[in-house]
Amino acid sequence: MNFLIRWIQPEDNESIKNLVVKVSLEHDAQGEGFASGDPELDCMFETYQKPGARYWVIEKTMKY
Repeated sequence: MNFLIRWIQPEDNESIKNLVVKVSLEHDAQGEGFASGDPELDCMFETYQKPGARYWVIEKTMKY
């Protein structure tokens, strides 16, 4: 199994939001004060375009 480490892209927004919400539900971490309620969750790519900000994505790749 191989992995690709890369900077976040606009098309990652929905997948990241879905993952954060899913994990939050599994751990009963819902409501005010939790990541699943942050408005930035809808626009992670845009949020991390500020100077000095970085968001790295680890992507599993299929390499034969």
